[in-house]
Amino acid sequence: MNFLLPADAKSALEAGSIDAWSAWGIYVAQGRLADHYRVVVDGSKGLLGGLGYLTALDTAIAGKRAALHDLVTRAAQASRWAVEHVDDYARYWSGLLGVSFDVARLSFTTAPTTAVPIDAGVIAAQQRTADLYVEAKLAPKKVDVASFFDASFNDALAS
Repeated sequence: MNFLLPADAKSALEAGSIDAWSAWGIYVAQGRLADHYRVVVDGSKGLLGGLGYLTALDTAIAGKRAALHDLVTRAAQASRWAVEHVDDYARYWSGLLGVSFDVARLSFTTAPTTAVPIDAGVIAAQQRTADLYVEAKLAPKKVDVASFFDASFNDALAS
């Protein structure tokens, strides 16, 4: 197994230096549509949760709570808008990233960004991922992920 940046992994795959590439999002869509790569395994069976997070230092949470609440509110509103306006979002995103509309649309429709509250299910999903990394020897020791979460911004998702 090699750990490569996406551009390096794509080059290595095309050169035959590696046989497969574990990728995500726009890289998978570009590979499928533009490069005609075949998907061997995807995340639909729940191996990894596919969750992403907004993160902040404890000092920022303590000192800039109102600004962070506003950020979470805006991010949730933006994700709702994108889900409701897929083609508009894909058009914007394709220009931003320099990929085709079809690649941007496939990437987003395959894994739309939806803001969800931090709850027991989210924490459990992340714990399963952390445990999987330890089991695969990609992380050195077991970690209790619950301490990394702050559910106090959940109300911002409803705005």
